[in-house]
Amino acid sequence: MDSEKRLSVGIMTDVVKKHALAEEILAPGEVVLNTYLSSKVSPRISGQIVARHTRLGDTVKKGQRLVTLSSVEMAQAQGDLVVATREWQRVKKLGREVIAERRYVEAQVAHQQAYAKVRAFGMTSNQVTNLLKQSDASKATGSFDLLAPQDGVVIRDDFIVGEVIEPGRVLFDITDESRVWIE
Repeated sequence: MDSEKRLSVGIMTDVVKKHALAEEILAPGEVVLNTYLSSKVSPRISGQIVARHTRLGDTVKKGQRLVTLSSVEMAQAQGDLVVATREWQRVKKLGREVIAERRYVEAQVAHQQAYAKVRAFGMTSNQVTNLLKQSDASKATGSFDLLAPQDGVVIRDDFIVGEVIEPGRVLFDITDESRVWIE
């Protein structure tokens, strides 16, 4: 469309410039957390809190230790994993030619289930690897760390060291405050 045609139909063009608006809109509102950038941290099994590694207001990175727990359930699961891993390594070393197929598969499945159990209880693959590298069953103490699931700021920590915690109880709220919602 040429300039004459634009003028004849009332279309005007101008250079875009930054300037303040003459009108303000006042409306009630509330700043709330962006729930897509927030996490709740809770244990999956019961345990006693033995050490705090971060506090309210601290900035944390994903994977950072928040709290150390000790759990009888975790000690049992860790012990089962150590035993199952040793048996699986022994059976695997002997091989399918020496070991009956059923025994071979049982050892393999027992190892996989023991590994899955400690992971489901909250140990990371690195924590499991470190436990198994030690080759010492006495290291299956039931101690494990809850880790930060994301980068952010600790906006809630609701526990006391020494307290026994049940599964699902929220110990920490972590949020990324860089983007919030206005309601």
